[in-house]
Amino acid sequence: MSGLTLKIGERTILLPGQQTEQKPTDLLQLQNDFRELFNSDAGVNVLEYLLRTCHGFRPTHVIEDPSGRHSAFQEGQRHVVNSILAFLIKSPEALAAFVAEMNKEE
Repeated sequence: MSGLTLKIGERTILLPGQQTEQKPTDLLQLQNDFRELFNSDAGVNVLEYLLRTCHGFRPTHVIEDPSGRHSAFQEGQRHVVNSILAFLIKSPEALAAFVAEMNKEE
């Protein structure tokens, strides 16, 4: 396997730029994986932590940040949490539209 990879336990993960395009059937499986993961006690603990520390339901604008860099960083954290929540609560059709919209921003 060439390119950038990350090994976690026995699994090797392809990093961005090495992955193939995600197919709609993969999206449904990924949604099921998210729901299975975050339906456990450990998953709920992690999600609660992410919601608290990554500005899940708080504004990300920092008034004392004239360059906007800190606000942008916090908004990126919030975007990750919102993506996780989308996988957990959206219908498969709404999730597909959400992911397509996210991919347009790249």
